[in-house]
Amino acid sequence: PVGELSVTEACDKAIAAMTAMADLVDAAKGNCDAMATSLEKWLADNKAFIEWGKAQDADAAKKQAFEAACKPKLEENMKAVLPKMMGAGQCANNERVRAALKSLESKP
Repeated sequence: PVGELSVTEACDKAIAAMTAMADLVDAAKGNCDAMATSLEKWLADNKAFIEWGKAQDADAAKKQAFEAACKPKLEENMKAVLPKMMGAGQCANNERVRAALKSLESKP
């Protein structure tokens, strides 16, 4: 269980999780089965935090506080993460990769 995190702790954890996910996508180098397996493990390892984050996003005040405090850090981190995540596009037709990435969405 994640419990209650401060905005700073949540921000740091979100950045670490996103960086780890981007690193595993990059490491797969287009091997979609390996990418799917790594993403599924990453999702399992981060399940409690992901669910906690979705619940926080559902609360407008909590979401706004997080974004206000974390947006600059997230934007800076995305400069490193986005190029690595481009590798997921090579596996866009892989059902397991698509399912893993879809599970991160806040709304079905």
